[in-house]
Parts: sequence; structure tokens; C-alpha cells
Amino acid sequence: MKLSNLTLLNITVFLKSQSYLLPVMLLFYMQNGLDAADFFFFQGIVGVTELILGLPCGYLADYFSKKTILLFSYLMLFMRYALWLFFGGYWIILIGELCYAFYKSLFQSTAEGYIYQYLCENDEQQSNLGKYSWFNAAASIGSAVSALLGALIFKQTGVRTVLIVQLVVVAAGIILLCFIKPVRREHYKEKRAYNTFTKFLRLFVLFKKSDLKFYIIISGAFTAITSLLLHTFQPLMHLGNVPVIFFGGIYFINHITRAIASGSTYKILKCISVRNMGLVCYIINMLSFLFIYVVIKYNMYAAIMPLLVFSCMGIALQLSFNVGVVSHLQEHTELGNRSMMASLNNTFMRLASSIILLVNTAVVKNFGLMYEPVWGILFIGGTILLLPYLSGERKA
Repeated sequence: MKLSNLTLLNITVFLKSQSYLLPVMLLFYMQNGLDAADFFFFQGIVGVTELILGLPCGYLADYFSKKTILLFSYLMLFMRYALWLFFGGYWIILIGELCYAFYKSLFQSTAEGYIYQYLCENDEQQSNLGKYSWFNAAASIGSAVSALLGALIFKQTGVRTVLIVQLVVVAAGIILLCFIKPVRREHYKEKRAYNTFTKFLRLFVLFKKSDLKFYIIISGAFTAITSLLLHTFQPLMHLGNVPVIFFGGIYFINHITRAIASGSTYKILKCISVRNMGLVCYIINMLSFLFIYVVIKYNMYAAIMPLLVFSCMGIALQLSFNVGVVSHLQEHTELGNRSMMASLNNTFMRLASSIILLVNTAVVKNFGLMYEPVWGILFIGGTILLLPYLSGERKA
């Protein structure tokens, strides 16, 4: 049976999302002479790099073939793991993370623009929310599968085998990606040749006159909080002497709940508005940070796993919220600027994530992990004032 084009794309996303190192990344860093502060610092550097590359990569995705840009992004991901397999040390880890930042910058805005443009060309744009939900679900399922396998392979055979498996799976994704259909780009090129400046000006005017800017700000803040929570999982489990196999277990729970939430986003947003979904995410974030503070302060390490499961539920709902935001932005942006809009949204997410992780590096180094949740609460606190600007309507 011949697979549909977007199904084939989802399979390649499932494969490239096999992040076998993710649940044991801190342990991998430690094997290369780094510590928890370096872990937060490097992730902040990744965010800054994505921030710098975000808009240029979005422009490239609108100007050149989206399929070509997607292929190039996968190659950057392959290069990351190849470097780590054959070399090691502080600078090699950093270069690998910079390759990862380049991959994310190229992939995220390009994929979002590709899906919506493909649907437009086939007169199916009304199904954008559902298609984008399954796209995110494929990524989360891939990460969930690899979370369990990665921790198990790492414990049984070591990091070298993990990296070899990682390379093989990403290579399979690259091969399959070659078979997806390209989307049109020729007539967009003619427009870009003389009005690149006008393109940016139109986006600026759109933000000035609409509430889209509030969607981007809140989405960016929530994404930053998700990033901080996820990067806290491993240091918190390491602090509580949680067995390595549970590192994989908690990441499996994280990604499988994200997959379920993403695949169900269309149904969820028929029952609750994006605004109310944002309020639910806000409350869960606040509670997560409060519980983390209590667990560390009073050495309640037995509560670490239930706490992380609770946080995973909140992160999953935030993914549904962000899918709803992306769909809203795509629907209210003119054809030919959608990758730029997606890139702008992703750029702000990266900016917020970079700020929260880089500041958190200083917080952890000077005050310890216990004061990280205090910083998280301060960061997200004021976003509740922006929620009323979001749509109160549910998806039909």
C-alpha cells in the first residue's frame, strides 16, 4: 500500500526523533568531564544559536525548496551524533550541540510551513490542526520509544552503542525523506526578489494590528518553562539517586503523554478554548515548581517520581496548547509568509528558552538546584495577564 505524503513525512519525523541519549544526557556530559551547570549552560547556548539562526532559516525555507531544507536539517542532526561517536571532550560536545541548534532552526519552521503549504496545494487546509497534531504525535512517540531503549542500551552496553543506533535510525529517516513530494516555490521566488523588506514590514503591521503577538509571547514563555522543567528532570533524579533505568522511564512517560495529547489536540480544542487551555497550563506550571521546591528543601526524594509524572502531564497539555497556537498563526498569515511566521514564533520560543536556561545556570551555580523553581515561578508569573487576549472560542 502506497503511503500518503504526510504519512511518509510523519514516519521520517518518528525516526529522527529517536533521541536515545536524551534520558541519559547528563550522564553522557559527566562522562566527558562536564557537570550539571555545564548542562544548563550548553542548552542555553543552543537556545541562543537557534535564536540567531531562526529568522534566516525561516527566510531560506520560504525562498528555497522546503524539501531540500528539511534534508539539510537531518544531515546536521546526523553530524551531531557522528562527532560524538568518534570524538569527545568539552569542545566536541559544544560543537555537536551547535549542530543540533542548526538542525532545529532549519527543521521546525520549515516543517510547519511545508505541511500547511502542501495542504493548500491539495485544497485541504481546513485539516491543518489535525495534520499538525499527528505530526507532533509522531515526534513524541519516537522520543518515547527511544527514551526507554536509550536508558536500557546505555546501562547494558554503554554510550558508544547508543550513538551507533542513533546514527543508523537518523540515516533511515534521511533516506525516506528523499521520497516526500516537494511543494511549489517558483512564484514565491519572484515576489521575494523585489519585496524582501516589504515582507518583514507586513508581518510587523500584522502584529501591531492583531492579537497574534500575545499568542507568540505566551507560547514562548510556556515553551521556556517546559524546557526548564525537562532539563531539571535529570539533575533532580541524580540528586535523589534514582536508578538509571528510571531516567528512561520518566522520559517515556513524558513523550507518550505528549503523543496522546498532540494526537488528541483537535478533540481537546473542541471542548476547551486556547485561552482556557493556557490557564490550565499556567496553574500546573506553578504547582510543579512549588512541589519541586518543597521536595528539595525537605529532602522528600521519595516523591520525585510522582512529581515528575505530574509535570509530564502539564508538559503534554502545553504541547496541545502550542499546537493550537501554531494552527491559529498559520490560519491568520498570508500564503508565502507562513514559514516566516512559524520562524518568528520559534525564534521567540528560543529567546525565552535561552534566557531561562542561561539565568538558571547562574542560579544553580550560586544558590543550588533548590532555587531553580523560584526562578521558574518569577519567569512565568506575569503571563496570566496576557491570557485574556487569546481567543475564547473553541475549534469547530
